[in-house]
Amino acid sequence: MLSPLVLLAALATVGGGPEEATGLRRCPRGHYKLADMAECAPMLTCPQLGSLQVGKLIGVGGVKAVYNATWRDQTVALSILNNRRFAEDFAYGQQMQLLYSGLPNFIQVVGFCEKPALTLTEYHPLGSLANLSAIVANYNLEDDVRFRLRLCRGWADILRILHGEGPIKETRVMCDSNSISKLLSQVLLEAVTLEPVLNDVDALPVVGPGGVICGSGGPLEGDLVAPEQRWPFPDLPYNAALMPGYSEKADIWKAGVVCEHLLNVTGGAWARYRLFRLHRRCRHEVPALRPCAAELHAEYSNALAELTRDEL
Repeated sequence: MLSPLVLLAALATVGGGPEEATGLRRCPRGHYKLADMAECAPMLTCPQLGSLQVGKLIGVGGVKAVYNATWRDQTVALSILNNRRFAEDFAYGQQMQLLYSGLPNFIQVVGFCEKPALTLTEYHPLGSLANLSAIVANYNLEDDVRFRLRLCRGWADILRILHGEGPIKETRVMCDSNSISKLLSQVLLEAVTLEPVLNDVDALPVVGPGGVICGSGGPLEGDLVAPEQRWPFPDLPYNAALMPGYSEKADIWKAGVVCEHLLNVTGGAWARYRLFRLHRRCRHEVPALRPCAAELHAEYSNALAELTRDEL
C-alpha cells in the first residue's frame, strides 16, 4: 500500500491529465481551499500541525475517532486512528480521501499525517444525511421535493465518479453500504449548497476482470444488499472462494432504494411516480440491464426541470 506522501507525489506526476482538463477539482492535487479562502493552499503535513487545537468528539467508530478542531482560525474535522489493529484500514481510507479530494460531492482533505495517523478534512457542521430530519428541523431548511431530488441527483453524481464516468478512470464499488442508515451516515450535507458530500471512503475496492466481492467474514446482510451480492448457494455454508464477483451495478440497485427513501416527503409521491420506471430498472435482477449513474443523473435532472416548469 502506498503511503499518502508517495501517493500524492505519484498523483502530481499525472498533472495535466483528464481531471485537471475538466476543471472539476477545486484546487490542484495536494492543495485545498476552504470557503473563506481566496486561493488554494498546499495540504498541511505533520510539522505544521503543532498548533492544532482539538475540540469536542463528533463521532467514533471501530477504526477512527473524529473531533472538531481548529487550525489557525480554520475549523476542520480531525480523524484519528483509535485502534492499531485497523491501521491499514485507516491508511486506505486516507489514500481514498486524497484520491478524490476536491472533486464535487467528495470530502476535501485539508492535511494529513502518517505518524501519528490522522487526517484533517473540511468541516461540515450540518452532519450526515442519517440525521436529515433533525437537520431540517434544527436549521429551518425548506424540506420539499425539490431539495430531496437534488440529494438524489447529488448521489448519482457521486456514483458517476466512483464508477469511472468522471475524471478518475477506474471503477469502484461502495462496499460499506449494506443498509440505508449505514449509507446515509457516510454522506454529509454541505451547509451552503445543501449538496451531499461523500465522507467515508474506507471500503472502495476496484472492480477487476472477475468483479469484486465485498466483505470476507460471511454473507452480506442488510436492506441494501443487491441480489448478486447475496450468497447464491443456500444449501452450502458460505465460502468466499465460491462467491461470484459482481460489478458497480450493485451500487445502482441501491441507488433507486435510497432515492425513494429520500423522496418520502410532502410532494414526494409525484416524484416517486415520475421515477417509478427508472427505479424499477435499478432493481432489475440482471445487473447489466440496470441504468448507469449518468442516466440516473439525467433523469433526476429532468424531473427537477419538470417540477420547475409546473411551478411557473
